[in-house]
Amino acid sequence: MSIKFSLDGYGRAGRNGVGILLFLDGRPQPYRLEGDTDYQYMHRFTLNNEIIYPVFYFTPITGQAGDTLEMTTLTVLYPEYLPSKGNPGMMTYTRGSLGVSFPLQIDATPAEAKIPEKLTLLSEPEITYEPCAPQDVLGWENDDFQIKYGHESEVNGMTNGLNVFENFHKEALDLKYSLWGTTLVHYTVVYFLNNEPLYLPDGSCLDLEVQEGMKTVARLTMDTSTLTGEDVVYAVLVPRNARFTTPKTDAFVVGERQWFLLAGENPNK
Repeated sequence: MSIKFSLDGYGRAGRNGVGILLFLDGRPQPYRLEGDTDYQYMHRFTLNNEIIYPVFYFTPITGQAGDTLEMTTLTVLYPEYLPSKGNPGMMTYTRGSLGVSFPLQIDATPAEAKIPEKLTLLSEPEITYEPCAPQDVLGWENDDFQIKYGHESEVNGMTNGLNVFENFHKEALDLKYSLWGTTLVHYTVVYFLNNEPLYLPDGSCLDLEVQEGMKTVARLTMDTSTLTGEDVVYAVLVPRNARFTTPKTDAFVVGERQWFLLAGENPNK
């Protein structure tokens, strides 16, 4: 299958490049460009005040004949930035990222998809259901609980503040993801290390459901044995059926804040 994409970039953002991630039914979808043979999860494009129309070729990672699944794209800014490159002077990675979703009709059961080797660096998650705090739903009316959603990503015990961990030498990175609100939408949370998706030990993704009036909390860890000394981690929340619910909800793909893991000192103090 293939989809034609419209991509424009101007000024520094275009020159520093953008990366495109695809998700099908919440799963990271590898794809290739015309003339290539290798399938990758992210392709990077440099634009010099122009609009381009790349075609993405892929074999659906999931689904069978007759299915209509939600396809989601996420545009990631300056996907090769690391703190050693100095002050980026612009938003990077998921900060300022843009998403698009649309239904994809699968006319024939796909052949086995060509995919890169999976990085099974995530532990089995511990999933609990906890009461929402009043501040989680502040200002929500009764009808809002059917259409609104809330989410929070925590990395190494942090949700905000400086997003650089210096002198990081832990054997595992603590991850926590919280989700609440509408129960109509099914979600997948995909963690990325250096723009490559991470999987659970059995090669599956972290799928989450929401119970009415409760907060779904997933706790897990990431194996850090493959870190290079300067790495970036982020999560993407991908609704799997947001375009198909009745009523329509506010749920949409979200690139969570990126976090840099450094073996040494932060060079940008």
